[in-house]
Amino acid sequence: PNSPTPNSDDFFDTMEQSFSCNTSSTPHPPIATVRRGARCPVMTFTLSRTGDQLYAPYLRRPTLLTTDIKIQRSSLLSEHPDDASDTHHRVHMAHRFQKPKLLSDMSSFKAANPGAAFEDFTAWYGPPGSPFEDFDDDYHNLERTPDKEGDAVLRTTREFWEATWESAPPVPAEDQTPLFDGALEVERATDYLETLHPAHLMSQMLAVHLSTANFVLDATAGPAKRLALVRVAMESLRAKTEDACALLEEEFCRELAEDAVGPGSEACFGACEAACDAVAAAETTLARATSVLHKMPGRTDVAEALLGEDGAWTAEEEEDGRDGRRRLFEMLAARQPLAKQGSAAGIVPERKEYVVQNSDPKVPCQLLAQIIHHNVDECFQEGGGGSMALQRSIMLAMKKSSRG
Repeated sequence: PNSPTPNSDDFFDTMEQSFSCNTSSTPHPPIATVRRGARCPVMTFTLSRTGDQLYAPYLRRPTLLTTDIKIQRSSLLSEHPDDASDTHHRVHMAHRFQKPKLLSDMSSFKAANPGAAFEDFTAWYGPPGSPFEDFDDDYHNLERTPDKEGDAVLRTTREFWEATWESAPPVPAEDQTPLFDGALEVERATDYLETLHPAHLMSQMLAVHLSTANFVLDATAGPAKRLALVRVAMESLRAKTEDACALLEEEFCRELAEDAVGPGSEACFGACEAACDAVAAAETTLARATSVLHKMPGRTDVAEALLGEDGAWTAEEEEDGRDGRRRLFEMLAARQPLAKQGSAAGIVPERKEYVVQNSDPKVPCQLLAQIIHHNVDECFQEGGGGSMALQRSIMLAMKKSSRG
């Protein structure tokens, strides 16, 4: 029996079959086509020679390029020997960089679409363009090809693509040699670390430490993130860290391109210093906010009042703890409910603690007593009953203390 034509909305694995229909009056059995490495059908696209459905293949991932490799390629694309034209040399080098990935993609396409032509590949992959479009945005000191030479470059690139298509075997991506050569990359990384300049090492370490500090502070902020001043401090730290890392990378790339290590720019030093100051400021703000919220869980309003602009501790108050404590008690007292008794107004605390220590030095011990009021806010609202309606609980504890 004849197999039904596959639904165009379905996706397929590596091995699948497609059928082409004969339009003549004489019936013929469908011809099975083995598609290797096919991923899914591409709607509205058919093969120019057979009219079969065009399938997108699985492709190999491109090789990741580090900054130093990009700069090396930029240097090769920018320089040329004296006995060759500048454009010819640059186009030749760009084609060498493109060929491994292009050859792999063409092989995958041929395996997924038997009988496909070069025009079918360009219709799906895109037409050949300037070989420098892949490099100009990311590579340093690389100028674009003049417009007057653009036609010659495009013609040469198309010839290069056609030659690569003819030499590409129909091999699916899963059977191809990986584009990433692990052994080569290990040797390259080892050589880079052995020849790395100390200044470049310190720059990279500084960038890593700034990024790590930003991540650790943000990950450990916890409930303190609900405070506006903590969010402002973390956003400032993130912005200054990004500025510092961007300038460090710019200095690094310029020195690699020039093959020389300079003293560094004032802007880079200033950005790094500002980022370090932001780390200290964010850490201090986060520590204070965490401490306040630990003592008074959920009281973000109190924490904001204590640490915000109107109630921020100053350096002088930190040196003299009495002023800081007095301001803290004044703020807490202002937020406590008042119990009106006749003409006098007294503060009703939510919790009272008493510590009694005996005077016998031979048997030192302490008695701890804690009285907790559970419904302070309800009692001192209008019609709440006042201090007579307070619900109290008491906790006693005895502990042996050390001799003074």
